[in-house]
Amino acid sequence: MPARAAAAAAAVALLLAVCAQAAALPRFAEAPEYRNGEGCPAAATAAAGVCDAGLVHISMTLDAHYLRGSMAAVYSLLKHASCPESLFFHFLAEEEEVGGGGDLRRAVAASFPSLRFEIYAFRAEAVAGLISASVRAALESPLNYARNHLADLLPRCVPRAIYLDSDVLAVDDVRRLWETR
Repeated sequence: MPARAAAAAAAVALLLAVCAQAAALPRFAEAPEYRNGEGCPAAATAAAGVCDAGLVHISMTLDAHYLRGSMAAVYSLLKHASCPESLFFHFLAEEEEVGGGGDLRRAVAASFPSLRFEIYAFRAEAVAGLISASVRAALESPLNYARNHLADLLPRCVPRAIYLDSDVLAVDDVRRLWETR
């Protein structure tokens, strides 16, 4: 009987390890460090804070399910930016994912070590009872409606932000959109 118990314990341990690996966030390659080109705002350096007037503020939702798309979007924005050091990302994530050990923060920082970003917790209760059933399950996620609460979530010094979905890829400099009136 002890051999069977040991085998069962080993099987349970193996199953738990497999489940833990399946639930873990995917790992991505580290992106190259992007530097500003000529003609970039002088104030928009790595030392500038979130309130710096030379920054381009980009907001996106961030969750484990759509992490791959968000990472691709960030990469494409950096790759095509003439002033990548002036981009500041404001990620909105469900409260549980922000406070849950920082896995999302570590995933982003590991792939983009020089990226300037902050992750803000979005409380699902803010839209509880306001979401009706739809034909697309993604539209029933409270995080899908976080964009409507940007003014309440971002620092007051941020004058505006470009909101992008996680399935967007940039093919041009986002600064051109930022400078559009």
